Amino acid sequence: MFVIVTIASSNSCLLIVDTSGSIPKAKHAHNSYCFVSVKPIAHVSQAFREHLLRFALSAIVLPSATDDDAGGDQSARDALRFLHMLNECACEDQVTKWWVAVGMVAVNWLRGEDEAAERYYSTVESVPKSLWNAE
Repeated sequence: MFVIVTIASSNSCLLIVDTSGSIPKAKHAHNSYCFVSVKPIAHVSQAFREHLLRFALSAIVLPSATDDDAGGDQSARDALRFLHMLNECACEDQVTKWWVAVGMVAVNWLRGEDEAAERYYSTVESVPKSLWNAE
């Protein structure tokens, strides 16, 4: 069993402790790991944004079985709802804002609203530098 402890200091430290004493290949004293300059709230926030993005993209790519033959209106509404929530959580995160724009273009294209999609083209064309080198 692992216990996560946050040590509040100028360099927030996340301490992960194995209480069972059995981490394979662990060569650190007391089976604990300290990652300097970790901001726990930032990690939780990023995980939440990734969660919202996953739901939004799933709603776009895998329309709900409950959608009638009207072109996946419920899935589009779900995707828009998740994308709006994601946009609200993005703050200064340019990568998240870029993914929101990509999702908005996709949803608007699927709904046949090309003019609405065009509003996001400039954002989509400006791919954040951090994504150029991402795997």
